Amino acid sequence: MTNLIDVQISYNGVTKTINVNLNQPVQAVLQHALNEFGIHQNRENFVLVNAGGQELNNGSTAQEAGIAPGGQILLRPRQVRSGM
Repeated sequence: MTNLIDVQISYNGVTKTINVNLNQPVQAVLQHALNEFGIHQNRENFVLVNAGGQELNNGSTAQEAGIAPGGQILLRPRQVRSGM
């Protein structure tokens, strides 16, 4: 069984398919997605989000984060959280 899967990443209405190793950290998947979409500035301000709107933990493996074959992941700017 292979650990490589194809995942759909969407950003600004454009969807691209990237090859993901389930054992790699979400941070590596994020960097791959940023490269695919040509995002080179303010990269630290982007996150991957699942279809349910939950931000994926960069320290988890792709498999632990629930990334699955044919899955749909969103690339978007990090939401600014206001503190009190």
